[in-house]
Amino acid sequence: AFAHLGRRGGVAMSLLVEGVALTPSGRPVLAPEELELRMIERVDVEFGDKRAGNMRGGLQGREADKYVAGVALVTSHRLIWLDQARAPGTEGLSCSVHLSRVIEAAPVPLKMFGSRTRRLRLALRRGIVGPNDAGGALVLAFRGENPDAFTAAVADALAKKTWLAEPPPPSSTTTDAGRPTRPFATRVPPGQPPLPPTAPPPPPTTTTTAGRPTRPFAISAGVGGVLHRQHQEHKQRQETLGGAFTDMNALMAKAKEMVTLAEHLAGSVANRRQSKTTDTGDASSPSDASDAETTEMDAMMLSMGIASPVTRETAGALYHQQLARQLADWLPQVLAKRGGILALPDVFCLFNRARGSELISPEDLLKACQLWRRLGVPLQYRRFESGVQVVQSLDRSDDEVCATLTEMINRPISREDDDERDTMRRMDAYSASVALGIPPTIASEYLLMAERHGILCRDDGPEATYFYPNFFPECEAT
Repeated sequence: AFAHLGRRGGVAMSLLVEGVALTPSGRPVLAPEELELRMIERVDVEFGDKRAGNMRGGLQGREADKYVAGVALVTSHRLIWLDQARAPGTEGLSCSVHLSRVIEAAPVPLKMFGSRTRRLRLALRRGIVGPNDAGGALVLAFRGENPDAFTAAVADALAKKTWLAEPPPPSSTTTDAGRPTRPFATRVPPGQPPLPPTAPPPPPTTTTTAGRPTRPFAISAGVGGVLHRQHQEHKQRQETLGGAFTDMNALMAKAKEMVTLAEHLAGSVANRRQSKTTDTGDASSPSDASDAETTEMDAMMLSMGIASPVTRETAGALYHQQLARQLADWLPQVLAKRGGILALPDVFCLFNRARGSELISPEDLLKACQLWRRLGVPLQYRRFESGVQVVQSLDRSDDEVCATLTEMINRPISREDDDERDTMRRMDAYSASVALGIPPTIASEYLLMAERHGILCRDDGPEATYFYPNFFPECEAT
């Protein structure tokens, strides 16, 4: 089953694999119906048969590179290898193999005096990636943890063949020939009262020798009656379970349709915003009915949830790292609608809502946020001096916020606003939250930060705490 290298028209053939599209955080982009099954780190990829000397393969044009120390991920559709040594923002040597290409998968037996590294050998069909794809053997060498769970997940995915599954047709009444039918309805002429409900048909009868109709005899006594009742109860339970699984399959089919519809709507919203920005030259033009629909659509998209959430079972030792990457992929669109910053408790609630039943703990969320700096994702976790914890995008700087507060509190006041002349020169947490589009708790932290920078001065009154422009830096010492 394992092919070897050859030559085709003078061109060397080797085992070729496909590339992988990655998100900004470095996670693979999955298909709408693709689910993660198991992940394991410290995995090398070996191509060809080592005994025959055929060890050439990989991405087209990069067959001579070494595919070592990566992360292997098996999904319901693919086997993915992620290059951990890649440069930020690039795919590097990350590659994948669709499971439909796998002919056979079997562990490599360990030799008594050989290497103790456990391996999984896959036989791949040829000619899938291109004409120079020789197919052959692809071997995963596990240098880290025990790969039994990962190997079992690969075997389970190959046995289920999820990529071949098609959504079942909608439930309907079927005839004996399997053709869907609709319930029969009698049409009532106009002006006449509706017909009464049809009575159930009478029970079947039999005729005795004397010609008198009698009901069929039911065995209800003795051992035969007990067995008969048990048989009827078992039959009823089977019918109930069959109907329940039919409803579940229909629900799963509808869920897949909703995921596809959600992705289509998200693309439509993005195209509408892009066209609007191109036409007006400014994405913040006055709102209208279409803007309200777009805002409502955005809220619906956030409520759709995450199709394949990271769990401890699938990620294993990489749980917090992969959770941090998935959170970094999900958060930007949420922060864009909330002023670019969000308190950690709000992130906890929104993220768990998106994950559905796969909830995470506050400790897991905190550990994931603290890993962002090491992973190089475009988000940052921040803790203010008062203890308030937030997440924000990297492009949001304190200097920009201070400049916005300075411009707002020093804006000119027209002569018609003499009555408000005294109040317009001060600011509290609520007015700052409206101006910055952020929660009052975070706005209060920014006001205190501006005070420490010497931009504002604070007045703690009995009603509230107000901030005023700080004129003391402008005074020259005499």
